Amino acid sequence: MQLLIIAFIEETIFRGILLRMLLTKGVATAVWVSSILFGVTHALQLLGGQSLEDTIIQIIYALLVGSCSIIAYLRWSIHYCNNSFPWV
Repeated sequence: MQLLIIAFIEETIFRGILLRMLLTKGVATAVWVSSILFGVTHALQLLGGQSLEDTIIQIIYALLVGSCSIIAYLRWSIHYCNNSFPWV
């Protein structure tokens, strides 16, 4: 249950609210800033007693996965809109 709640919150914040706010600054900026913030939030694992090395690896992994997720989200949404609304 915790995994579902955390995933829902992350998607809502990082690929919902934050991404939409940052898209006004450009796609590249939105992808990088959102991904960096997503990665940095994983630094909270240090407070739970995780080692520094494991936390750094998790931050890098989250940054890369966050970037890929946002790019996939943007491409899918654009592709979907182009196919659904050809007059746009």
